[in-house]
Amino acid sequence: MNNTLVQSITPDNIRGRVLGIYFLNIGLIPMGALLAGAMASFLGSPLTMLIGGCTTIALLLLAEAKFKIARQGARARQEVIAARQLSKKDASS
Repeated sequence: MNNTLVQSITPDNIRGRVLGIYFLNIGLIPMGALLAGAMASFLGSPLTMLIGGCTTIALLLLAEAKFKIARQGARARQEVIAARQLSKKDASS
């Protein structure tokens, strides 16, 4: 059901990328469970959950910072393109 929903709402031009990330996530779940089980046997469940939560938050903040930089770069490129188009119009007038 979930895969069908992802395929039906994703635009054709990016469907491959979206499904790649989707299946990468599903494929990594068993590895994460194995790691969490091993950590829980050595450190205990509460500490393992704390480490997992802190790691998730750290990765989220890192991804946000990376995408913020990418958005700023894209915005700057759009401004340069708009300025070039405007200067071409002024030159042709």
